[in-house]
Amino acid sequence: MLRKLAVGSAILGSVFVAPAYAQTPSSNVFTADYFARFNPRTADDMVRQLPGFQVERTDGDIRGFGGAGGNVLINGERPSTKQEINDVLRRIPASNVLRIEIVTSASGDLDMRGQTKIANVIVQDIEAQRTPVNWEFFLRLHQRDAITSQLRASTTMKAFGGNLTLDFTGGQRRLGGPGNGPRDFGAREFFDADGVQFEGQSGIYHNESIAVEPAFAFERDFSWGALRLNGEWDGCCGDGDSYFTRFAPDVFGDLIGVQTSGYESDSSTWTFGGDVERSFGNGASAKLIVLNERGDSSSDNTFAIFDAAGAFGGSRLSESESEDGETIVRGQINMPLGQNHSLGFALEGAYNFLDSTRTVADTSAAGIVRDTTPAGSDTIVEEFRGELEISDIWSVSPRLTIEPLIKFEVSQIRQEIRIDTGPVKVERDFSYPKPGISATWRPNETEQVRLSYVRDVAQLDFGDFVSSVDLRTDFVTGGNAQLEPEQTWAASAEYERQFWGAGVFGLRAGYDQIEQVQDLVCIIPAGAAPDPTTPCVQRADTFDAPGNIGDGTRWSLGTNITLPLARFGIKGGRFDFDYSYSQTAVTDPVTGLERRFSNSFEGYNFTAEFRQDLTDLQFSWGVEVQNGGDATAFRRRETFRRELEGTSVDLFVETTRFAGLNMRLGYNNALDNEFQSIRVIYDGPRSTGSPSIIERGYSRNGPFTYLRIAGAF
Repeated sequence: MLRKLAVGSAILGSVFVAPAYAQTPSSNVFTADYFARFNPRTADDMVRQLPGFQVERTDGDIRGFGGAGGNVLINGERPSTKQEINDVLRRIPASNVLRIEIVTSASGDLDMRGQTKIANVIVQDIEAQRTPVNWEFFLRLHQRDAITSQLRASTTMKAFGGNLTLDFTGGQRRLGGPGNGPRDFGAREFFDADGVQFEGQSGIYHNESIAVEPAFAFERDFSWGALRLNGEWDGCCGDGDSYFTRFAPDVFGDLIGVQTSGYESDSSTWTFGGDVERSFGNGASAKLIVLNERGDSSSDNTFAIFDAAGAFGGSRLSESESEDGETIVRGQINMPLGQNHSLGFALEGAYNFLDSTRTVADTSAAGIVRDTTPAGSDTIVEEFRGELEISDIWSVSPRLTIEPLIKFEVSQIRQEIRIDTGPVKVERDFSYPKPGISATWRPNETEQVRLSYVRDVAQLDFGDFVSSVDLRTDFVTGGNAQLEPEQTWAASAEYERQFWGAGVFGLRAGYDQIEQVQDLVCIIPAGAAPDPTTPCVQRADTFDAPGNIGDGTRWSLGTNITLPLARFGIKGGRFDFDYSYSQTAVTDPVTGLERRFSNSFEGYNFTAEFRQDLTDLQFSWGVEVQNGGDATAFRRRETFRRELEGTSVDLFVETTRFAGLNMRLGYNNALDNEFQSIRVIYDGPRSTGSPSIIERGYSRNGPFTYLRIAGAF
């Protein structure tokens, strides 16, 4: 059945074409003049300044192409790639953008099925496009005088009867997160069950990641339609190390030892894709989309301990190699049916795989090497998937649009776990109906209400099928061959009001009912002896692993506002504010009590930004503050909570006064916020055990100054 769907997708797509662009009545248009004050160099700079709009970030983990389209179109089309849309927009010079439309109602003329609000970037015809070389140079100064830099450049030229865009990014990638900056300081404190501290650690992290990313995009118009191609190669290598000194009972006490760790990693990924269009009469159209991605990576990780005199006390080495890939073929048809309906049909076939091998070896103080690789570390996982989609955009009235949708998916997951006693093979078949409906109501020219209710299926992370070890804590996360994707009934409601031209006020709410919540569960590794009399959580040879723990709920509330400040006497000023609050709930499989989802950042989250553009002086400045919630991971015998303490503050000034260059000087993380964590280790399962060790962790990435210079020639 799966192979028939994939073949059918290719046959159906051989006559497909995407709908041509047409302006919709329910849009807010921003011309190039509106963006001039922001000194944009690329379409990405322009989209970032749209009032009341945020780009939906997508990546390769999104399930299929239909779910990865995001909320940005280019000339009414979704780019036929699963790259981040920001990367695609950076390749479009601002000088080639005619206008950007915020479209807030489903339209049969635009490729926005499943979205109720999108940004449609209108680019000049191929023949009219200018072809400058746009470039950006970043220089960042971190704490301890660490310097990183990055160069981006792109150009568009006439070639092969169409337009060829070449793009290059190279240099050190920006790093962040706990202990993951170029130069970070860290500390750990350890307490016993009575809360008495018995050890303190202090250390430093060094990290570096260098990448080269050449890319291209090609488009050509024909009398029968259009052809678009795109490709990218991403080569990256990274390395880092940490050095922690140990003291008792705290960092002011006696030196008792040293812990060191290090890693080296290399990866290479290439993607190639595109689409072909063909137009028919009466507005009918069709498109064939092909995407292909392949990658390989390797890494070596080490951890070692030494006593106070510097004598070697033991080490652990982990090595891993993996290959992964995804191939998608999708065909879609758009067919107007009278004045009020536009039918859409799509057929998609996909193949995903991961072939991964990991080994772990311990070396004792005496130099004896022991293989400690956990079961499930050597495996290959494959998924075959097919999906049929039918939708209708129904214009009930000039102010009400309804989009009913039905998708049906079938998939098969195969896994082979390679262990000493012989391979263990697991094969499972799934099928999911995925209906949905959305509606947009416009009571007047300035207000809108958007509602949706859909069923969605999450994409599995194939890395969850492979076992791994935290070298410092010695904690094993097992691979789970029985993992199933989450299925969600998601309800959402949004209200939006426009005012003062570019002002926007919005309210939003969401409620999700989730089946088969993906969390952490106890599993018995492949090859282990069965023991029906002992629960999994009581056994010593079991692992925590990604798995499904039953049904759960998630709800959220939020508001956003874009406020032009000219009416308050602040010429060229704008204030943007976004606030949300969310919570989740599921039954803990260990304790039987209700708790939040593991690793789910929730609670409140807000971002506030002020910007003022003084166009007469060719000068801009601004400040952004943000704060967010926390997340906790729940294991059988451990909880691990983490958060960013305090409010983050970023500052910038920008000018175009010199040689036509856009120069921006910024100071990020101005308050030197600290990442904090609390790890509680129990002497048994959390349901019956008691805390035995509490570990508090701290790390600081530090403030950093950056200079961005952008220009064109």
